[in-house]
Amino acid sequence: MLLNLEDIRRRLDVLAAHSEFDLQDLRLRGPGLRSSDFDRIEEVLRCKLPASYREIASAVNFGYFTLGSVQFGSGRYSQADALIAHNSPPLWWGDGERPANFISIGGGDPYVILLRLSNGSILAFDSDLSWKTASVVASDIALFLRGLATAYFLRKEKPASSSAEALNRAVGGESSEFWQIALS
Repeated sequence: MLLNLEDIRRRLDVLAAHSEFDLQDLRLRGPGLRSSDFDRIEEVLRCKLPASYREIASAVNFGYFTLGSVQFGSGRYSQADALIAHNSPPLWWGDGERPANFISIGGGDPYVILLRLSNGSILAFDSDLSWKTASVVASDIALFLRGLATAYFLRKEKPASSSAEALNRAVGGESSEFWQIALS
């Protein structure tokens, strides 16, 4: 059911090539982060990034990537600088200090997207609520990206009202609410 990364790359490139608008942020491009970037992020944020995140973030430049309603970077900063800025005071998106086991990796209306550092799972929470309400939407970043792209193209191709549960199961999520919104 899920698109693979090469299918996503190809389909986004075709979409960007046939648009009258500049859709450069809607393309999967490399290179991503270098080893020295990961070291700097981990040092500044005092965290250890999971191997699953390192693998995808080294291949894909999330610094300039937006898919559906999820924006991973700002386009103004490098991918590393964006991660550091979005996870440092005063930009933390919750009450108090950033929890040691999470970093924000993206967001959009209405969700903030979190990476759980201990196991690489991806969580989402409504930005009007506390991060403590976050629920797992994918078991890792690769499945999240594949699910997000699949939802994006399903939404364009056919009515997707019955696909949220199947998509949630395919990515290892715990709640289909995020995927219902991604498909709408």
